[in-house]
Amino acid sequence: RAVVLAAVAHCGGALHFASAALRADRDVVATAVGQSWTAFQGADEALKHDRDFVRRLLREHPGNALAAADAELRADRELALAAVAKTCTAISFAAPSLLCDRAFVLAAVAVNYRVLFHLRGVMSSRAECADTTPRSRGDAVERAAHTLRADSQVVLTAVTQDAAALAHATRWLPGD
Repeated sequence: RAVVLAAVAHCGGALHFASAALRADRDVVATAVGQSWTAFQGADEALKHDRDFVRRLLREHPGNALAAADAELRADRELALAAVAKTCTAISFAAPSLLCDRAFVLAAVAVNYRVLFHLRGVMSSRAECADTTPRSRGDAVERAAHTLRADSQVVLTAVTQDAAALAHATRWLPGD
């Protein structure tokens, strides 16, 4: 255990070469993720399904531990918001159901306005969001991010954190 702890403290990816028992060891995995969040991909599946452990990783280590978490945990509003609070790129690992939820997007922008920089790329590929606008399915997928960027409440939430966020609002934003 001591040898593997030393190895993952130096290179998180070394977790992939550890025994199954050590890939299930919370301290070994947390140490590996502390060095590189991608190390969580090599963790035992049970840890990827463990809400408390994923919460611990999100609390202790910046990065996108949400990326390797179980799909059910990626759909957990609290965990997704905790991840977004640490890093704006975590929005890309949130479940599609959350990305289509306007209330979640507003909450995400409230904890980290920089998610606006990532919404277009994430949501433009989400067919699941197509029914959020009254247009045809194809147009809705193409415009999903524009819809959010034109949402004055989303933009207002972001601008209260940093006025520069206004630059990422869509040109169709009402003149209010």
